[in-house]
Amino acid sequence: MFRSFTLAGIALMVSLAPGQAAEVVGEAGGWEIYRDANMGGGCYMMSAFEDGSIVQVGFDLKEDAAFMAVFNSDWTDITDGNAYPMTIDLDDQKWEADGHGVSDNEIGGIIVLIENEEFITDLALKNTLSLSNSDGEVALLDLTGTRDAVIATADCLSAS
Repeated sequence: MFRSFTLAGIALMVSLAPGQAAEVVGEAGGWEIYRDANMGGGCYMMSAFEDGSIVQVGFDLKEDAAFMAVFNSDWTDITDGNAYPMTIDLDDQKWEADGHGVSDNEIGGIIVLIENEEFITDLALKNTLSLSNSDGEVALLDLTGTRDAVIATADCLSAS
């Protein structure tokens, strides 16, 4: 359902702070919607959560790939470039993934390429996202407003 992370280009483009090539094109459901020239005009949604996690979900048109990235300043033990097996649980709908570690020693993150469009649909329709590794749950996020953000991100792509 997910494939191993093999596109290093996305890791370079997805970052915690949007670069100069990214522009805010809207807001929906508590998420900011961005269009990014470095992603071939692709779009992504980004939101911060109460536990300090920052989540990005989007579409890199340059790499022809969908992705989800989760960052947290408590995840400083993540090694840049390492693979991290994980389970993403959307209201008891489980997705297995191999995440790609991204770290700058101040904040760590996991980037996952999304192969199955059903994941985006589930993300839009579910209430919570739990991210777990072999040690247990590392994030539990409230998805309120995510449906509107997924629609807005799709609209952003249509306008490209």
